[in-house]
Amino acid sequence: MILAIDPGTNKLGVALFTNSSHFLVAFSIQAESKSPNRRERSVYIIKKLVDYVTELQPEDLEIALEEPLLRGNSNKAMERLLGMIEFVFKNYLIHYYAPMTVKAAMGSGSFDKDQMYNALIEVMPDNTRIEALKGDYDAVDAVCIGLTHFKKQKEKLNDSTNKQLPNSTKTKKRRLKAKTTFSKNKKRITRTSSCKKKRKK
Repeated sequence: MILAIDPGTNKLGVALFTNSSHFLVAFSIQAESKSPNRRERSVYIIKKLVDYVTELQPEDLEIALEEPLLRGNSNKAMERLLGMIEFVFKNYLIHYYAPMTVKAAMGSGSFDKDQMYNALIEVMPDNTRIEALKGDYDAVDAVCIGLTHFKKQKEKLNDSTNKQLPNSTKTKKRRLKAKTTFSKNKKRITRTSSCKKKRKK
């Protein structure tokens, strides 16, 4: 399974997919608004996330996580939250995706929240579970992160396959392409010559 996470210190988006990219569910975890302490809010969110994963008991799980643009001292609360996520999922493979990468995968790096939702509807039309997410931007982003993960993994697989092709196969493909081009050019030349002969007559 793939667990896609859109991290947030007030609200965290979650989306679950099968390994074959089939969308299962998406939702968001809201921090307790009562607590003014950001650390306490983050702990609450992570606890709810861990409870959900524990309940799932997945045999094979990988994490697709959006990595915020600002990390380190410039965004201590988010850095702390990411540290918690990395710790609780330390035994799982984590894939990181920049926000711009996710937006670009959905159509444009300049998409806003509503445009991301509209793009998602286009990618997954007639899906009532997606339609029900309207307004829940964190859950929508989590689904988009999951879709980005599958897209990037497919691109990696294609690149790897192309690199593994033997040189003889690549040469044959180039020769076949050249032969096809030559045949097309030959036909054009023949037709042109025929037209000239007819004109002379």
